[in-house]
Amino acid sequence: MMPPKRRIDESQSTDEKPDEESEEESEDEAEIDATRAGSAVLAMLEDARNIILKRARTLAAEVDEAYQGAPGSEDVSDRYTQAALSAPPATVAGPIAQGQGGVSKTTVLATTRGATSTMRFANNVTFRGKWAADGLASGAGPKNAVRDLQLLNQISQLLLSIGKSTEIEAMVVNDRILVSANEAGTVQEMIGRKLADLAEGYQPSGDADYDRKARKTQGVLNVMAGDDDALGEERMARLAVDTDVFPEQEPGVTGILAALSQAYLPIIDGGLPNNAATLITNAALECRIIAVNTTGTSPSTCVHAEQSLAQALVLSGWRGPASIAGGKRPCLFCYVSLRLVQELHCPQLRFNRRPGGVWTGTTATGLYGLLLSLGADEAMFRRAVTAAMSVPQYVTDPRPGAEPAAEVTGMGDAVTPSKGRGFRTDTGTPSDSEAEEEEEEDSD
Repeated sequence: MMPPKRRIDESQSTDEKPDEESEEESEDEAEIDATRAGSAVLAMLEDARNIILKRARTLAAEVDEAYQGAPGSEDVSDRYTQAALSAPPATVAGPIAQGQGGVSKTTVLATTRGATSTMRFANNVTFRGKWAADGLASGAGPKNAVRDLQLLNQISQLLLSIGKSTEIEAMVVNDRILVSANEAGTVQEMIGRKLADLAEGYQPSGDADYDRKARKTQGVLNVMAGDDDALGEERMARLAVDTDVFPEQEPGVTGILAALSQAYLPIIDGGLPNNAATLITNAALECRIIAVNTTGTSPSTCVHAEQSLAQALVLSGWRGPASIAGGKRPCLFCYVSLRLVQELHCPQLRFNRRPGGVWTGTTATGLYGLLLSLGADEAMFRRAVTAAMSVPQYVTDPRPGAEPAAEVTGMGDAVTPSKGRGFRTDTGTPSDSEAEEEEEEDSD
């Protein structure tokens, strides 16, 4: 795969040191150069979007025409109507009222543990999380309205190929992508890597779901580089059509594509969330991928990735469109974290609303940090936890034809591979969106 043509010098990248000559420039000259660099980045972003959408819409028309009257299938327009009717709401119901007074870490730890006291670890294996007795299994479902989350899922899966990690998550916000992991050590491994190189050098993992996601990212990168790639071209066409039909996802999709146009540049070290927050509104970093570090009791025991991303989002003051997704569904208390951020800070935040297992250690710590940043009080926190306890936990059913939300009894056994029930918690399931028989995707 050939990298896209460079539209700005890499020396303008904030992750490279200026040479001696640039250090000797006057303040006026430096200001002029900064203005030119910012203008170049903005022009590149607009150019990238125009190229992407012009090419994609042409291909979309071809795809639409190809599907019309296809034997044994409905028209594309009918499929999109069905997707619209079955798509989840854009925001969670029941806003949490703003309160006063704050909340203590002791209260957070006690409340989260108390709320999950009736849940049990799957066969006493702590790394699989805690589960209620009953829950739901998520089968194939339409992805037409959540292409932003789907793209972030695929990017996260590609980043997971760097090394062993429990989870990597990605957030698109203000035309850039921020990434983080559940382990500080994994975040450090991502810094300086190039997503384009990871896609080109990807080695099959032996898991068809993982490999398919990596291939999808590679296909999009190939098309953006001007290479022939039939799968990538069809992906771009679908993205263009779906952003027209479901415009609420357009800021996320185009922001992701803009960042992928610069995938040949190294991932930037964004530091901890308080520092990464300042990079979300830095105009010079549009279209870049930024790694957000995480904290915990050790490099391998930290707050969850989406909590670090959400913390950066809150501290940045950004209240516009944003989307967060990763290789897996959020755990229950990451779901609580994202719900609070959406309700109290960023109403347009999009995320997967089908949580999985429960971890009450580092996730409770991460939740506490978010509560402080949001100015939430104890009553608000307790209401959020109570509301979350009414949300069913989900496992993934990868079998073809599985129901989108089937009742499951004995969740502990359901998530234990040795029990042979076939459910998974480490990957998504095939998509049933827009007749993708040849192109299965991840599900909620």
